Amino acid sequence: MSHSRLQDRVTSVVLLGFIGVGYAATLSFSRVALYPRLLLGVMALLAVVIGVRSVTARSFTAGSDEAPLTPARLLQPVFLGLMIVAYAVAIPWLGYFTATLIALPVFTVWMGLRSPAAPLLAGAGFAGAVYLLFRLQLGVPLPRGLLF
Repeated sequence: MSHSRLQDRVTSVVLLGFIGVGYAATLSFSRVALYPRLLLGVMALLAVVIGVRSVTARSFTAGSDEAPLTPARLLQPVFLGLMIVAYAVAIPWLGYFTATLIALPVFTVWMGLRSPAAPLLAGAGFAGAVYLLFRLQLGVPLPRGLLF
């Protein structure tokens, strides 16, 4: 079995696990549960597509330029999920902007971006854009924390 196909299967199963937890969290919602459940349904459909494609895809050629399969590579989706959970848990304590200013550079470096300025600029730019749009333009209150 190709390492990409195995990694896709692991990714599909991990995604479906997180989606299941998210759906269980919506069971206590009232009428407002429709939108989150709709999004979770779309995510579940896409995760199933990834899993089915990994089963039905043809094998890669022996000369494939993909990196070799390692345990660390198989665990990448799990680590990404854990980082997202840590970000979500940090928001109530640190606030949206502080958590985002920390999380986005960490995500970009983890994904392989090695430039020192780019991750910081990406985090600051995204947090700034969200502040301008949601806080100033739409008046949506975002979780406050240590600094903001």
